[in-house]
Amino acid sequence: MTLVFSNKPKVNYIRFNLTLVRHAETYANAEGIIQGILDTELSNTGYHQSRALGLHLQYHRFTHIYSSDLKRAAEKDAP
Repeated sequence: MTLVFSNKPKVNYIRFNLTLVRHAETYANAEGIIQGILDTELSNTGYHQSRALGLHLQYHRFTHIYSSDLKRAAEKDAP
């Protein structure tokens, strides 16, 4: 009779989906300006991009949402 012992700890894995969304186009983006923490607003194109994203994600269910407090992120998150 052979006894086999394993000293490997049992690992429980957690599966989850991660959705990352970048802000839509701003007026600064359209002019080629890297804005960093500058608080700029969405351009007209950016507004339409964010609306299209909202339609695409409307039936997804999220347990957590984290967002910047800058205008370009807040405008996107508004209903």
